[in-house]
Amino acid sequence: LSDYVASFVGFSAEDERQFRGGQKAFGEARAALKKKDAKAALAAAQDCLAKAQPLGDWWGAQMGHSGSARAQELAKNWRAALESWSIARDLAHDLQLQGDELQALAGMARCCQELQLLERERTALTMAVALAGRIGATKDAAAWSKRLAELPAR
Repeated sequence: LSDYVASFVGFSAEDERQFRGGQKAFGEARAALKKKDAKAALAAAQDCLAKAQPLGDWWGAQMGHSGSARAQELAKNWRAALESWSIARDLAHDLQLQGDELQALAGMARCCQELQLLERERTALTMAVALAGRIGATKDAAAWSKRLAELPAR
C-alpha cells in the first residue's frame, strides 16, 4: 500500500496523462464487456495494464487484470482467466480492496470449476466464504457454501 501511495507523489505531468489514460482504458474494457465483445475488452484491459503497472498504480493494475479476466472468461479462455483473476486477487488483497478480492476469488472458483481443478476451486471458495462472512455478503457466502458442499470429498 505504501508503494502505491508513494508512486503518486512523484507523478510528472506525463505520468498523470498516462494514469488518466489507464482509467479511460478500463472504462473502455467495461463498456466492451457490457457489449459482450471479448476481443475489444481484452485489448482495452491490456492497455489499462500497460499504462498502470509502470506507474506503480497497483489499483489500476488490479482493475486491468480483473478486466482481462472477465474478457478471458467471456471468450472461454479459462486458464488465462484464472491467471488474471489470481493476480487481481493478490493485488486486491494487498490493497485491502475486499469487494474486489471477493469478486476475484469468485472468478477463480468459476475458472477452476471449468478446468476441473477441484482442490483449487475448494480453496478459492473457502476463502470467498470466509471473506464474504467478514464483509457481510451473506447471500454470496450461502451460494458458495452450497457449491463447496457439492464438491466431491477429498
